[in-house]
Amino acid sequence: MQLEAKLATAVPARLALPEQGTMELKWRVADLAVLQPWMKGNVKVAGGLEGAAKGKFLPENRLEMAGDVTLTGGNLHWQKPEGEGTMALKDASFKWSWQGDTLRGSVGLTLAEFGQARGSFTLPVPAAFPVSPDPHGAVSAALSGRVQEQGVLSAFMPGLVQETHGRVDVDLEVGGVWQEPRLHGKLQLSQAGATCPQPASP
Repeated sequence: MQLEAKLATAVPARLALPEQGTMELKWRVADLAVLQPWMKGNVKVAGGLEGAAKGKFLPENRLEMAGDVTLTGGNLHWQKPEGEGTMALKDASFKWSWQGDTLRGSVGLTLAEFGQARGSFTLPVPAAFPVSPDPHGAVSAALSGRVQEQGVLSAFMPGLVQETHGRVDVDLEVGGVWQEPRLHGKLQLSQAGATCPQPASP
């Protein structure tokens, strides 16, 4: 993993956020295989992760920041009864901005042959430390997409199911306030099927 950080401020160094200045962060994970110890079942992940963030410090422990994270050359590999399954992540990105009283962001995922998904969110989280969401602030989020499932679930649940397939359509929205969010929309599974192993004979 590579990490580069730049900090510029005219305020003398101390154990607190400066009241003025700028910051810049860049990071890169060349091989996502380092995440393998946290993956469940027979799933293996490959590819690289890059990200950057820029911002500035403001008085009263406030700040403004924006950044993005991109997955490059991503692939998922899992074991199926007939051999190894592979899912190519054609495009995966996460962009965000944090300023004023709000944290905003968007996510995008495109699978080479298995579908795509897009999402966005706006959260009432003031850009200040310590971080303290506004319990009465408005929440807004949306997720939509279509994904073709071809055996990934069986990799995460070995022994429970041997083969899975189907199409998942998602169109969800979240509203309300932080303290009482409201979820509405649809999550539809179609053309689905699964094969479960036969129980052992007594």
